[in-house]
Amino acid sequence: MTKLTMLRPRVATADTRRVKPPPKQVDAELGTRDWKAMRLRVKERARGMCEAEGCTRPGFYADHIVERRDGGAVFDMANLQWVCPSHHQRKTVRERMKRAHSQSR
Repeated sequence: MTKLTMLRPRVATADTRRVKPPPKQVDAELGTRDWKAMRLRVKERARGMCEAEGCTRPGFYADHIVERRDGGAVFDMANLQWVCPSHHQRKTVRERMKRAHSQSR
């Protein structure tokens, strides 16, 4: 019986000890006193709990429902939701994938 061998990958694995992503930088408008007050109002409206359907965890992020990059209003309470880190990450990834897919066409 012939033994199967693996082919070497065509793209090498990045050595993350040497290749580091650039540090995240906060947008200037999200560091303002007005944004901090808006964030607090969103948190109070949600009573501190994640507003994602069915979630019972505490929230942590004031998340733009329609992302600012996609034309969402920065200081519109109707465009903000209070979400936990897990739901924030999922939504962010989903929106980035949609944006990348639409740009590749």
